[in-house]
Amino acid sequence: PQLPDGTVVEGPTATRVGGGFVTAEILATGLSTAVRVCWAIGQGLGILVPGVIAALIAIACFQLIAGRTFAPVVSRMAWITAAVVAAGGVAAQVLNDVAGTMAAAQILTWSSGRYEEVAGIEDVFRAWLPRAGFEITFPFWPLAAGLAFAALAIILRHGSRLQRDTEGLV
Repeated sequence: PQLPDGTVVEGPTATRVGGGFVTAEILATGLSTAVRVCWAIGQGLGILVPGVIAALIAIACFQLIAGRTFAPVVSRMAWITAAVVAAGGVAAQVLNDVAGTMAAAQILTWSSGRYEEVAGIEDVFRAWLPRAGFEITFPFWPLAAGLAFAALAIILRHGSRLQRDTEGLV
C-alpha cells in the first residue's frame, strides 16, 4: 500500500526514493473450487515432471544393467519425457500463476467500505488498501529441456539401429 501524497513522516534519517513490496505470502481459507482445482493441477504437474525424468533414468539404468544399452524402450521413454517436461513444465507454472491471481482477487477485492473523511484524500480505501495484481509467467526452460530430451531420444533411436546392424557382424 502507498501512503497518500502529502503524508509527512518524521524520524527517518534516509529518504525512500522508490521500491516497496509487490508480493506477499498469505494463508487463506474459503477460496473457490476453481482456484483450488487450478492450484492442485499445477502442483500435480510440478511433481509429475521430475517424476517422469526419474522414471527415464531408472529405465535407462535397468536396461544398461541388462546389457541393452540402446533398447527401444529407452528411446520411447525419452520421447514421453520430452513431451511431459515441455508441456507439463509450462502448464504447471501457468496454472499456479492463474490460481495465485484468482486467489489474490478473491482475497483483496472489496465491494464497499466506509471511512471517516481524511483531508486531501478522495478515496481512502484505494489509497491505503492493497489491490490484487495479475501476473502470469510463461517459462521457456521446459521447452528447452523438452527439446534436449527429444534430442536424446533421437540419439538413442539411432544407437538402437546401429546396435541392431552391428549384432550380425560380430
